[in-house]
Amino acid sequence: MAKAKTVKKVANKTPAAAKPTKNIFASIEPLPTDAWRLSTIDPKIASSEQAAQLLGLGYPRMFLTTPGDFAGTDEQLRTLALNTRIIPRDALKRVYTVYTYPDLNSDDLPRAASELLDFSGNHFAMYALECLYGAAATATAIVDRLESIPVEHWSDEGSDGERFYDVGGRAIEGLGFVLWRVPAKPRAALRARLEKLFVKRSSASNSKPMAALDHLLHGRAGWERGYGGKALDMSSLLLIDDDPKFVADQVLAKLKTQSPRDRPLFDVQLGVIGGPKVIAALRDSTSKFPGDQKKSIAAQLSLCR
Repeated sequence: MAKAKTVKKVANKTPAAAKPTKNIFASIEPLPTDAWRLSTIDPKIASSEQAAQLLGLGYPRMFLTTPGDFAGTDEQLRTLALNTRIIPRDALKRVYTVYTYPDLNSDDLPRAASELLDFSGNHFAMYALECLYGAAATATAIVDRLESIPVEHWSDEGSDGERFYDVGGRAIEGLGFVLWRVPAKPRAALRARLEKLFVKRSSASNSKPMAALDHLLHGRAGWERGYGGKALDMSSLLLIDDDPKFVADQVLAKLKTQSPRDRPLFDVQLGVIGGPKVIAALRDSTSKFPGDQKKSIAAQLSLCR
């Protein structure tokens, strides 16, 4: 007679509870409540009231601040900025220098705005100025400088070694994000000044700075003129504020073929603009982004339902 098989009993194991995600935003300083873009965001996409405010202000296209200073190295400060966008307030001037040049400083706002447009174009340096001086003052200083740049520098490098032709477009894109956080009335006035400037500099219509200004001011139409209708980089879609369906279609199509080798930059604002389907697709596609963005991606997605 065959022996009956012994059935090994396996104890029922309750899955270990997931460790709660640390709220990295718990100690940030108060956020502005009068920013233009706050009135345009659907709070239903956010995981909390604070998350709705952060998404509405444009996180991660901004810096947040905490009290105190930062004692680490410049490289550690860069890592902090990249992973969280949260900077100790007393380290903001250092951040500006780290992301521009060692001999530049942020003590004088008009001069710092000129340096951004003429030498750097770096968004993180611009966000540091915004935290130091406020969104409206920073945007105004940049527009003041744009109006003073000679027309020849909009179309070529000029004779004085100006780099505006090369880096100005990047700075103008950053200005678009700062304008999200300017109150409605001064924002409208600044955009009206930029529209006049766009007309005055029309002779340089094929230049990188003019393409960026067209994109900032004219949404999808400006984007199509500047990018030829192709979203080579999804980040280029962020200033299209007049056609969310178009943004959603572009992002969803791009995510299907994207891989980490493309070095794409994760940005939850694509979902804020494109809607819940884009947020879900971004959440499902995190493996298609480079591994060194893991902490930043987790911070951004923690803000969404």
